[in-house]
Amino acid sequence: IIKQHASGSGTTGAEGEDGFKLPTIVADSIQVEISAFRYDPVAATTGTDTWVCALPGHMSVLEALRTLKYTQDGTLTFRDGTADDPNTALCVNGRLLLPGLSRIDSAAPVRNDSISLRIEPLSGFDVIRDLVIDPWSLERKRESSRPWFVAATREGESTPQGPIGTMEPGIATQLHSICDFQSQTLLHSSSDAVPHANGYLGPAVITSSWARRIDPRTSPGRRDEIDELIGSSNGIKAETDLASIRRQSANTPAISDALLDAKTAALTRDAFNGRHGKHVWWYTWTVKSSGRVNDTVI
Repeated sequence: IIKQHASGSGTTGAEGEDGFKLPTIVADSIQVEISAFRYDPVAATTGTDTWVCALPGHMSVLEALRTLKYTQDGTLTFRDGTADDPNTALCVNGRLLLPGLSRIDSAAPVRNDSISLRIEPLSGFDVIRDLVIDPWSLERKRESSRPWFVAATREGESTPQGPIGTMEPGIATQLHSICDFQSQTLLHSSSDAVPHANGYLGPAVITSSWARRIDPRTSPGRRDEIDELIGSSNGIKAETDLASIRRQSANTPAISDALLDAKTAALTRDAFNGRHGKHVWWYTWTVKSSGRVNDTVI
């Protein structure tokens, strides 16, 4: 009996509610209409190409693009990579996602065994060709924020491997949750303010800076530098609406909560002066005095 279990013969595996039966991940073929943004840098022309084909529902969006490139149009350009490659992020039917981790039957509702996908490049970046964007603008902003770590002198614990710093589990969990996003380019593009404010650092840079700001290991001098960065005109004050960031399923609620905390801290440090502070002050005053939301102030 032991030999049979070791070789796998004579056993059918555990089944039923308490077993280890794997769920079915194969779906039937459905009719898919894929509309992809096209841009030719040589001719300086833009447009949209549409294909109607039959594809299995469990196929990822990235695999669908590969299929179109290999079988229909070899000039279709997009960033290819592993399923979780953050550089492959795209906009599919208005949703920002990693195409390698998204099934085509989950990217849009299936109606009458057919589905329509509208694939576009991320907004807020220059388009190189078709669905490929240039992330260098975000990289320059990240470099301008000086993301390196400047530690403060603090107490630690002596271990057999040497001295090591300590941190409360709750604080460590908070810091990790703030920076737990799939792709910097995806998070950067989720802000509605990014395409209209070239100097705005963007939510990806500000989120990382705020996590460094509240990190108890950061030196006081470095915290002051981060406060000036976040409170500048190109910092969190340039963000117009956090709802656009929160509604993207790829962004966890901890990210938008951290951005809200950063904006509250920036306005508080400036004593609610300036255009942003006065807006918040007058809005709070009208609600407090009347008990009703003043649509004119909004």
